[in-house]
Amino acid sequence: MKINWRGYEFKWIQGGLGVLTEDIAGHVHSKNSYEIHYIVGGKGELLTAEKSYNLREGMFFITGPNVYHEQKTHKEDPLTEVHCYLQCSGKKTNDILGNIFFEHRFYIGQQKKFKRYFLNIAKELEQKNIGYESMVECNLQYILTEYTRGCIKEYKLPKKEDMADLNDARFLRIEVELMTKGDDVTLSLLAEKIGVCERQVQRLLEKYYGMNFTQIKKLLKFQKSYNTAARC
Repeated sequence: MKINWRGYEFKWIQGGLGVLTEDIAGHVHSKNSYEIHYIVGGKGELLTAEKSYNLREGMFFITGPNVYHEQKTHKEDPLTEVHCYLQCSGKKTNDILGNIFFEHRFYIGQQKKFKRYFLNIAKELEQKNIGYESMVECNLQYILTEYTRGCIKEYKLPKKEDMADLNDARFLRIEVELMTKGDDVTLSLLAEKIGVCERQVQRLLEKYYGMNFTQIKKLLKFQKSYNTAARC
């Protein structure tokens, strides 16, 4: 599925409504990848390299490329969220709202007005009635436009989708392993999980993250140590 917004094309990687029953280990997203979250209910915490944020109903946040983050969920009142994972496959340079979106690789705040649009997205993805792709797209277009409008004051002028591309499926599997294993992940494990040799894993990491495996491991280990120290 493709999402078009103001002349930019995003590839839909995955998304939907879900309950976060387990913590998500610290990780970063690849080049041009953006995960958009809306908290529908429950409690939890978002940890970044700089600080931690309490998550509750109405919270909206975006994590873009190379933004380290991890999510904690409350065991007795777990987070329920809608998330949309997108990868931009083309950028323009002459659109103000687009420039604002790509300039802000991280955002978090209360946006209760977005709730109906995220629930619409979740409903369309669940039911998959004819034309659901258009409905997902138009709701996301509203969310992205309203979000970037809100950033204007800060801006200074100058069910899993089927994937035709095998590398997209491999990339998603790598993301899942990095999220769940964190800095415990190994190159051999990644190779085994996606069914390729370690050399090909390195090529995929360079393509999607702009870093090799050693660099990613160092980043994850550093950020984990930083967050552990910050919470002490």
